[in-house]
Amino acid sequence: MPGHLVGFLAGLVAPSFTHHLGSTGYWHISVAIVFFVYFPFTHMTHAFVKYFTYHSIRWEDEPNLPGSRLQARILKQESQVVSWSAPHIGADGRKTWVDIVGETGEEKKP
Repeated sequence: MPGHLVGFLAGLVAPSFTHHLGSTGYWHISVAIVFFVYFPFTHMTHAFVKYFTYHSIRWEDEPNLPGSRLQARILKQESQVVSWSAPHIGADGRKTWVDIVGETGEEKKP
């Protein structure tokens, strides 16, 4: 049995006509290959990525302590410039997240 599997897999890599699957087998393999090529370009990758990241996102409750690795990552994210236009929050392409969150939304009157 293992010899047949090795021969089959070798035939997929370097097409060989020594093993005959039948039209259904070749159709199935063709559809699977097309799906695996198409998959990374779809939103379905969310389901695949979620399998590997769910527990670290859902249950990771690392505290944000001063000087911690987490705080450094958060500060780096907060200092990014908001490059997309969002009139409801006042993003103009020059402000960072800290600038936008720090604003109250009210005009200061002299």
